[in-house]
Amino acid sequence: MDIVSHALMGVILSTHFEDGLHAGPAVQYALASLAPDFCFVRLGLKLGSERGRPLCIPHHEDWQGCRRRHPTWVAWSWDLPYSLLALTVLGALAWWGGVIGLFVAYALHVVVDYFTHQGEWAMRPLFPLSTWEVPSISDSWEWPLRRCALAWCFLGTILYLVA
Repeated sequence: MDIVSHALMGVILSTHFEDGLHAGPAVQYALASLAPDFCFVRLGLKLGSERGRPLCIPHHEDWQGCRRRHPTWVAWSWDLPYSLLALTVLGALAWWGGVIGLFVAYALHVVVDYFTHQGEWAMRPLFPLSTWEVPSISDSWEWPLRRCALAWCFLGTILYLVA
């Protein structure tokens, strides 16, 4: 799923865990919901650099074949942060630190992505024990802008209703 949708889901969660919509917690939850994607920013910059892109920002086509070209980078920046192992460790730390709501925002991102990524970027929840991939219903990396806008409107409506 796209980053705007993930951020909106985090803000929606903040209304539940923080007793309404408040700017500070909304930003924290949005960032927690985006955290899994932060893990592969360095990989993106590497891909952009390899192709000589301005500011090292990769184009969509730069990601194609990445798993084959950079298996270790993909394992550390994609497979591990989206694995059940990572969710278990982060969940335990969140429980211990009293920030369960922020963990739920992170975990929701991961679970939604299980069903919205396929092909080369399919999710491997049992990593590093297995490379089994979740059969996805969609590939959000191929969504046109109008489909993303529809998702944003839907999530915005939910936010309006719960805030």
